Amino acid sequence: MKTVLDLDANAAKKFFLTNENYFTGDLPPYFQFNDIIKETENILQNNKFLQIYDRKPQDVSNINYEIIINKNGEYDWRKLTIINPVLYVNLVNCICSVDAWEKICDRFKEFKADDHIVCSSIPVVKGIRKRQKAQQISNWLTEFEQDSVKQSLVFSHMVCTDIVNCYSSIYTHSIAWALHGEEIAKNNKHDMSFLGNVIDSCVRDLSYNQTNGIPQGSVLMDFIAEIVLGYIDTLILKKLKQQHIEEYKILRYRDDYRIFTNNPKDSETILKIINDICQHMGLRLNIQKTFATDKIISKAVKKDRFEFPINFAQPNYKLFLQLYKMSEDQQNAGALQSLLSILNQKIKLTKKDKLELLISVMTDIAYNVPKVIPQAFTTISHILRKEPREVQLEHIAKIRYKFSKKAYTSFVHIWLQRLSVNIDNGIEYEPDICKKIKDETVELWNFGWLKKEFLDRLKACGIVNTYKLRHAKLPIESKETNIFEYN
Repeated sequence: MKTVLDLDANAAKKFFLTNENYFTGDLPPYFQFNDIIKETENILQNNKFLQIYDRKPQDVSNINYEIIINKNGEYDWRKLTIINPVLYVNLVNCICSVDAWEKICDRFKEFKADDHIVCSSIPVVKGIRKRQKAQQISNWLTEFEQDSVKQSLVFSHMVCTDIVNCYSSIYTHSIAWALHGEEIAKNNKHDMSFLGNVIDSCVRDLSYNQTNGIPQGSVLMDFIAEIVLGYIDTLILKKLKQQHIEEYKILRYRDDYRIFTNNPKDSETILKIINDICQHMGLRLNIQKTFATDKIISKAVKKDRFEFPINFAQPNYKLFLQLYKMSEDQQNAGALQSLLSILNQKIKLTKKDKLELLISVMTDIAYNVPKVIPQAFTTISHILRKEPREVQLEHIAKIRYKFSKKAYTSFVHIWLQRLSVNIDNGIEYEPDICKKIKDETVELWNFGWLKKEFLDRLKACGIVNTYKLRHAKLPIESKETNIFEYN
C-alpha cells in the first residue's frame, strides 16, 4: 500500500491537514475542522509563527481539547487529543518543508534498510472510496497479521510483546536522537538548525513544555511516534548483530512486536535486547501482554477470526444476545465493531420485537465495550425511530443514567447527543464540544496566547457543519459509523 513516505512534501502536508487525519477519534459528522485548519494555514502562510503570539505556547496550560475514552469497560482509559489547530498546522509546516521532508524520508530509508525488522504501521494513503481508518486497518491485516501467519512456514517460535502507554511515555528529546543520532543530538540539543530540535520544541508546545509524552489522536502523532520507534528498530538490529543472532524476524506494528525464531533462547535474548533499549529510551514493555508460543497461527491471528459466524437472519433478540456474548470477550472488540456495522445495514424490526428489550441488550454491549459506542448507538437509533417522541426521550435518559455510573463519559455524551439532537435539542450535555452545537463561542482550545487579530480570526471559525446538523435525524446513517463498506 502507498504510505505517506511515498508522497512529496506538498502532498504530505495536504495529507496531514485533512479533517480525517487531524483527529482520528470517532465523532458525529457534523463536527468538522476543515474551516479552522484552513484559516490557520492562511495565517501561518502570511506570518511567521513567532509573529502571531504574545506568549510562548509552552508557557500556557490546557492548550488542547481532550476526550478521555474508556477502552475496556473497566479501568483502562485512553486520552485522545484534538490538538490546538495553530500548533498542529505549525508542526505540519515544520515537518513538511521540502528540506525537512527529504531528511525525514531519507532517515526512514535507513530505518528500513535491514529487513530483519519490518514495520507495517507507517500511515497509509487511503484509497478513493475508503476511510483513512479503514485503510490503516486493512494494512494491519495484510501486512502484520497475514505476514505473521507466513512466518510459521519459516520459524517455529513466536514471542509477542508491546510497549506500555507508548505515546504518553515517549521522551520528546528522543525525536532528535532518532533523526540525528543520540550523541550528535545531545551535543547540539540547543541548536535550532537541527530538525529534531525544532520538532521536539513544537511537540512541547502542545504540553506545557513537558518532555514526557506526545498526544494521541492524530495521524501526525502516529507518524512522529514512528520516527522514534523506527530509530529503536535500528538500535535493536545493531545489538543483535553484535550478539551474532541472524536467524530471526521481527514484525512491528506501532508499539506491538512479534519476534520469530527457531530457537527459544534466541527469542529470550531478542526480547531482553528490546526491553533494554526501550528502557534506555524511557519506554517499558508490557509484561502482562508478553508471551511465547509455538502455535504461531492461532496466536498471531485475532481470536475473533476463529469464532462461529453470526446468523443475521435469525430473530433480532437471539442475534443481539450472540453479539452480547461477544462483548464479554474484550479481544473481540474489532470484530464486534464490524458485526454491528453489518447489522446496521441489515436490521429490520418486526412487530414481534420487544423494542425496550433490544435497547437494553445493545446498551449493555456499548457499556461493556466503549469502543463500539458509535456502532451500538447507531443500532439503538434504528430501534428508537419506531417509538413515539416521549418514549425516545425516556430511553435516552435511561441510557444516560446507566453510563453516569462510569468515570469519563464525554465520549458517551457526544454520541448520546447525536441520538437526541433532533428529538430534543434542549438536552444539556457536559462536554464543551457538545455545547458547540448551540453556542459556537464555547472555546475548545486555549487561544489566549495569540495576538488579538489572529485570535479573533480563529474564534470566527466554527467546527459545526449546520447543514449536517440539521440532517442528523434518526436513524443514524450507517455511513456515519461504519469503518468499512460492507456488501
